[in-house]
Amino acid sequence: MKENKIEHYTLKEIHEQSAVVQACLDAFTNQSIPALGEHIINLGFSSNFYLDINQIQIIACGSSLYASLVGKYLFEQVAKVPTIVHDAAKFRDAPREHPGFVKLLSREDNR
Repeated sequence: MKENKIEHYTLKEIHEQSAVVQACLDAFTNQSIPALGEHIINLGFSSNFYLDINQIQIIACGSSLYASLVGKYLFEQVAKVPTIVHDAAKFRDAPREHPGFVKLLSREDNR
């Protein structure tokens, strides 16, 4: 890499990744990653919204599909909410919604 100039956009993304993840966590939690299990994650919804969630489905493709698998792990381990990750190309055939269902969409940033 050249001084303050990245040879490839992908390298820039890789080098910025940890700071971006930390900034996202800081925006929605009171503490950093080590304390994640001890603090409430606040996304701005009422507390009743969270009580009614009994399943999360994440729809993604490409590399965001793999990132969504990390999200699945966190939702299941931290929030104790069953989570399914669907490949967006095959989502048409996925089970339909039911009460307590939350759908999240994930995409790659192709600038």
